[in-house]
Amino acid sequence: LHVSIAHQLRETDLPNWQGLPFQFVKEEFPEAYRCWKHTPHQFWMEVGGSEETEADTTSGNKTPNTKQKFFPALDLYDRVQQFWQEILPRHIGQTILIVCHGGTNRALISTALCITPDRYHAIEQSNCGLSVLNFADGRLESGQLEVMNSATHVGETLPQIKEGETGQRLFLIPAEMSDRHQMFNLIHMLKSEAIDFSINTDRSHKIAQQILQYHPKAIQLEALREDFLQLWQRSLDIKNQAPCDRLHTGIVVAHRDAISHFIERVLGITNTQSGRLSIQTGTVSVIRYPGSGQPPLLQAMNVHLSSEFIARIKFANSKIELPFAAS
Repeated sequence: LHVSIAHQLRETDLPNWQGLPFQFVKEEFPEAYRCWKHTPHQFWMEVGGSEETEADTTSGNKTPNTKQKFFPALDLYDRVQQFWQEILPRHIGQTILIVCHGGTNRALISTALCITPDRYHAIEQSNCGLSVLNFADGRLESGQLEVMNSATHVGETLPQIKEGETGQRLFLIPAEMSDRHQMFNLIHMLKSEAIDFSINTDRSHKIAQQILQYHPKAIQLEALREDFLQLWQRSLDIKNQAPCDRLHTGIVVAHRDAISHFIERVLGITNTQSGRLSIQTGTVSVIRYPGSGQPPLLQAMNVHLSSEFIARIKFANSKIELPFAAS
């Protein structure tokens, strides 16, 4: 296969921080760093003079004597939007492999689902994580997310916990279970995880109970209403404003539609754009609420114990027609 290089897919351009260690930026530019993490759509850098953005280098536009505001997140989303608009009409009914940096992957997923740049940090991307987007009619407006950040093929079933992480980590499990094999895979997938609690309705009590057989210290809570997830999310949003001393992990068993709406709210997907997430039975989706006012993020969606699960998804064409890579 011939690999096509797409310059629009280069990583997020942060010219004033280029080459600086992460911890140094966090300590030396605390206000700017906080703006970047909490309101990326409003974050800007002053460039010009001796500085030059990647966009200037690629396009040949140079303004050495003019200082101007440069918005990294908005620039990235514009580039990725152009990429989608160029390639989708040319590859209707085909499967395309796109390989690029994590930040660019976030923007690719976001623009395909009409997620705005203010939620740039609401999507996690692991090394070698695989995500699957389906465009039913070849238009960007029809984008649907089928798998996100699956790294089973490299031995990472669920996103790894980073040192110092706090807040609430939720494993969202669909209550619609089709067979015992799915239940066995779920139990095995979560067996070694440190689970503190579970929430479910009476109908899904057995599913939670089977998973918790290897977690005797976990507290099992039963909700009296089928719409408990929507109500609980409001409480989580409020609680997320406060600092937390450690990471609390829980499983939530709910209907697929409820899980879909829960994730949509985390990603800022509006009711008019609803239906962009395809939650599958027998899978786990992971949401983390970091606390201290940091916005929640989707760490993974439709993760399955076996990498063969992805192969069973009905791709438009099983043959990869054209791989794209970042410059």
